[in-house]
Amino acid sequence: MHSTHFVASFLAANEDLGVRLEWHPSDPDAEARASIDARVRQARLEGPIAEANGWVLGITGGTACGDGDRTKILDMDDTGAIRGEREGDVAEYERYRRYFDLVTCINMIHIAPWEATLGLMECAEKVLRKGGRLMCYGPYKIGGTAVESNLNFDNSLRSKNTEWGLRNLEDVIEAAKNAGLAFERKIEMPANNLSILFCKT
Repeated sequence: MHSTHFVASFLAANEDLGVRLEWHPSDPDAEARASIDARVRQARLEGPIAEANGWVLGITGGTACGDGDRTKILDMDDTGAIRGEREGDVAEYERYRRYFDLVTCINMIHIAPWEATLGLMECAEKVLRKGGRLMCYGPYKIGGTAVESNLNFDNSLRSKNTEWGLRNLEDVIEAAKNAGLAFERKIEMPANNLSILFCKT
């Protein structure tokens, strides 16, 4: 839904400018990838939206969709890419080093171990061009606290998996900085969520 909405909106806003758009949806879960591809076909956006890929990038482990068992990581190359379900994933990822203008990460950071956030930052640093943006969307704590509904959500997540939970925004910003991504700004979103923008330096 994110892929088709963002791409359709972008194309509609820029149809008179002749801007070329190339969007690469990614999800470690095979069922989710099949759903993405079906929605893309239904929206007739196969041109600008590539087939969903199953890249597992950086250091991963135990997200909500069950990917990335870190005890089974056996095939990582120096790009930080881990060979996925399809042959050629590592080689394909290498083609996109310093390639993208934007990486989006939606509702992942709080439903995955902290190592997944570190992997995200490492990946974004590798694939973004200088001046490219990383956008992370979701709920966060600030200074260790949040509104009551988000604190309740945090407790619920941690009861399901002790490695999940809302992250302190300051920690996410520090992880991004350590990977060469400068914090730009936070944007207040509905339902007490934030969009966080980082820039590749």
